[in-house]
Amino acid sequence: LLVMAGVTFLDVGGRALLDRPVPAAYELVQIAQSILVFAALPLATRARMHITMGVSLAALGRRTEAALSAVVDAVSVAFLALFAWRLWLMADYLTEMGETLMFLRVPVGPIVHFMAAMSALSAAYLALAAVRERLAR
Repeated sequence: LLVMAGVTFLDVGGRALLDRPVPAAYELVQIAQSILVFAALPLATRARMHITMGVSLAALGRRTEAALSAVVDAVSVAFLALFAWRLWLMADYLTEMGETLMFLRVPVGPIVHFMAAMSALSAAYLALAAVRERLAR
């Protein structure tokens, strides 16, 4: 986060004061943002700190609430796993094609592989947490 803020600050300051922006600042921020978001995803998932919508299910009863929670967890795990799989396929394709960022010439494939791995780790954490919660009941 500090890298993103620092690059943005230097880019805006350099552009405004010296008419010399930071070369490839946009790409640097893109890389930092991708790494930041996907590195935080498994941490938030493991701590069960995702944004949730509080809905009063008390009127439905404990069994219905538990069943609904299980369905939401299953759909979330499936989505994260699908997302990880599709990202991995995309990363393989980008690596095979030799795709790089335009100015920095950094290969894109490894960044997307990281994103896929973090998504898969998040799916695993969520599945494990869901199973633990069900066994604890």
